[in-house]
Amino acid sequence: MNDIFAYRKEYKLNKGYSVEFSLDGTGGMASLQAVWSPKVPPEKIVKGKFLESYRSARNDFIGSIGLNTMLVEI
Repeated sequence: MNDIFAYRKEYKLNKGYSVEFSLDGTGGMASLQAVWSPKVPPEKIVKGKFLESYRSARNDFIGSIGLNTMLVEI
């Protein structure tokens, strides 16, 4: 039997951006994705408070899944 699941949560960030994280899975495999609105932010603003708010949102989403996880940021 292939279990299908989907979990999504949207976060409002500063500078008019938001990001929706989703965890979708079927058959024992899962995919974590991030969809930006209105678009992927330019590299020049991904620093300081903006980066802090993104990391906070990402960490909240991962923590809300309820599974043991390890995050490696490159």
